[in-house]
Amino acid sequence: MNKNIPISIMIWAFLMGSLPLVFVGIAYLNPDFYGEHWSSQDFTRLGDVYGNYVARNAASALIMFFALWQRSAEMLIVAFLMRIFSDLFDVIHNTIAGTIEIYYILDASFLTTGCVICIYFLWGMQASKKINYP
Repeated sequence: MNKNIPISIMIWAFLMGSLPLVFVGIAYLNPDFYGEHWSSQDFTRLGDVYGNYVARNAASALIMFFALWQRSAEMLIVAFLMRIFSDLFDVIHNTIAGTIEIYYILDASFLTTGCVICIYFLWGMQASKKINYP
C-alpha cells in the first residue's frame, strides 16, 4: 500500500473509473443513444461485440476503483495498462470494421496519453523506492 500517490494521479484514476461506468449505464439503459451501430437487440445476444465492450468497460472501471481503494501504485499501473491496451484494441477493431470515427480516435488518444503519463510517474515512484542510496 502506498499512501504517497500524488492527488493528480488519484483524480485521473477516478475519472478513468467513472467515465466508463457512465457509458456502461447509458448502454444498458438506452443503447439506442449510441446511434446506428448500437441497438437494444445487441445486448440480448450473449457474447455479442457490443455486450463485450460494455462488460469490459464495467470490469476495467471496477479494477480502477479497487486499485484506488487499495492505494497501490502497482495495481494502478496494471489498471492503466489495461485501459491503454483495451482502448488501443478498440481503435484497431473499429478501424478494421470500418466503423471508426475521428472523435473516437481523439478520445482514445487523449485518455491513453493521460494513462501513459500516470504510469511514467508511478513507475518512477516505484523505482526510487527500490534504489538503495549510500
